[in-house]
Amino acid sequence: MLDEEGFRRLLDRYHASKDEDERERIGNEILSAILDHWDHELRPLLAREFSATKSDTSVRYSAMVSAFFADILEENPDVLWRADSLRALTRYASVVISRDILDVLRRKKTRKDHADPLRRFVESRAAHFESRHQLDLECALGELAAWDRRAAPWPLRARVIRFRYLDAMEYEEIAAQEGLPIKVIYRAKADAIEELRRTCGDDAKDAGNRGAR
Repeated sequence: MLDEEGFRRLLDRYHASKDEDERERIGNEILSAILDHWDHELRPLLAREFSATKSDTSVRYSAMVSAFFADILEENPDVLWRADSLRALTRYASVVISRDILDVLRRKKTRKDHADPLRRFVESRAAHFESRHQLDLECALGELAAWDRRAAPWPLRARVIRFRYLDAMEYEEIAAQEGLPIKVIYRAKADAIEELRRTCGDDAKDAGNRGAR
C-alpha cells in the first residue's frame, strides 16, 4: 500500500504532467492506490456509517475521501495544489466506488452477497435512482464505465451521474468539483439521463428480449 510520501509524490507528478498519455498513466496509478485505500479503510468505514441500525441515507463518500486524505494534502502549503488534488482524488474515488457498487449489484442477483456490509448502502442508492428515473442502476453503472473511455463530453456525464446519485452531491457541489458553471452540470445530467433511457430503459430491455428470442 502506498504511504503518504509516495502519495504526495504521485500527486506532484500528476499536477506537473502536461502530456495527456502520461497524465492518464499517473491517473491509473492514483486509481490503483485509492483502490487499496478503499478496500482497507474507506469501504469498512462506509459500511459502519451505513449500518443496519442507522436510517441516514445521506452518507457521503466524498466527505470520507476528504477526511482520509486531509493529512496528505495539508503537508503542501499550496492551496491550489490541495484543491486540485482533492478534486482529482474525489473523481478517482468515485470511479473505484462505482465499480464496487456495480459488483455488489451483480452479486446480489447470484445471491452471493448476503453478508456484504455495503448491501444496505447500495440498495438505498439503487432504489433512489430507480424511483427518480425508472432506470436500473446496475445497467446505468455499466454504461458509465464505458463512457469513461469515450471522448468528451461523455466522461463528464458519467461523473455527474455518479456524484449526484451515488454520492448525493448537490448540483452546486458538482459544479465546484468540476470547476464548471452549474448550467453545464444540469445539461450534462439531462443528456446523460436521456442516453441512459435509450440504453437501459424499458424500450431497450424490450428490444433486448425480442432479440434473445
